Amino acid sequence: MDKNVFILWFLTILFWGITPIIEKIGLKSVEPLLALFIRTFSALIGIFLILLLSSSFNTSSLTFKNV
Repeated sequence: MDKNVFILWFLTILFWGITPIIEKIGLKSVEPLLALFIRTFSALIGIFLILLLSSSFNTSSLTFKNV
């Protein structure tokens, strides 16, 4: 197995397992709607940064037809 594939596989398992624990702790002191907003906004920023920093992403090919 390729080293990069193993690392990504391991990180996915780690984050998938830790997320419910962190959410449970966070929802003790935060309203659910606010927590949903924070989680969605964080995911949006994370995906945007990954796309922005990715060398294979080409913004010139984006049009309203293919989005």
